Amino acid sequence: MGLRWQFLYAKFKNRLSLSDLHEATDRAFEIAATTRTTRMSDVFEALRRSEPGIDYGRMWRNDFSLKLEIIAAEHTRQSQAAECRKLIVKASEEHALAIALVGTGQALFSRMFFEEDVTSDMSDEDVQALVAKNVIFRIADSVALMLLYKEQFNATLSFDSFHDDFNDMCKISAEFYWREAGHLLLSSTEDAERKQGWDKLYVEVIQPALVELDSIKKRFKENLLLLSPKKPDATLFYEFKDRALKAMEPYL
Repeated sequence: MGLRWQFLYAKFKNRLSLSDLHEATDRAFEIAATTRTTRMSDVFEALRRSEPGIDYGRMWRNDFSLKLEIIAAEHTRQSQAAECRKLIVKASEEHALAIALVGTGQALFSRMFFEEDVTSDMSDEDVQALVAKNVIFRIADSVALMLLYKEQFNATLSFDSFHDDFNDMCKISAEFYWREAGHLLLSSTEDAERKQGWDKLYVEVIQPALVELDSIKKRFKENLLLLSPKKPDATLFYEFKDRALKAMEPYL
């Protein structure tokens, strides 16, 4: 394997070009496609069945190129780093929701998170294939942004200082949102006993937890989006996590 001269040269530039950004993320889709993630083999199989022969790598690159253009438009390396962190935050939130959606394995849940006119004429299998594509693209986004940030922007604020903590916030948030979705579905059933239990879980645990977690995430994100952010502190989140999970135990 030869030296990546463009990558090395870009390390010393005051501002990265669009070409520099593409070079750093070129193999992200292939890396994402081979990542050992729970249920990912099912996800790829759903895609292959629904639309065989489509080059999803090229489709993702065309989609992701728009994000690179946003970063490239910034005028300094520091502002490019801040824009990259902004996209990482968004990708982490979308990734967590998408993975949780695949974990439900239910087309009924899936339909709730797309516009009705998108899925109204789709079979359950086609809806799950749409979810699969969304999951794969979001994973590839996350991988690409991680590669780019670690290679070119890590000096502004270490990727490892914020990514795992924020990912954990997103996973917990996604879990609560899916439980909220479950409550909405059960609210329309006639199973009064089951509905009563879920009503109590929703009102006493999930609803207040979502409000508190959204506030914690908001403060965490606001710091990450600054040009010169402070080292993130996730203490409040982990205190919240312990309390929220313990509060849920009687209902599990």
